[in-house]
Amino acid sequence: MSRAHSLIFFKIDNLLILYISLFGLNNFNLLTTITTELDKYHHPLVEKYSRGWGYILVPQQEKIIGDFDIGALLAYNMDDKSFLPDLIDLESSWISIDKLPSFNKK
Repeated sequence: MSRAHSLIFFKIDNLLILYISLFGLNNFNLLTTITTELDKYHHPLVEKYSRGWGYILVPQQEKIIGDFDIGALLAYNMDDKSFLPDLIDLESSWISIDKLPSFNKK
């Protein structure tokens, strides 16, 4: 998702994988394996979401959306916006990047 940071946790077989997408002048993406033994990794979010979960962060607007099922994000990106109505509100508030306040407030 553009103009926002994304943190997406995928559960694949016995793996927990983290995908991070940071928005900025030079978009930065990172993909890393958190564990290869997910069956030994106990956390409420691991147990809550069968496929994985995610967060959308917009620091300039001081907004965080999540945690949500990654299936809901996939559906949203395929035009079924009913699963993540918070993203509709977020998209409607987007303005040109040059009009956003800087990260470094002085």
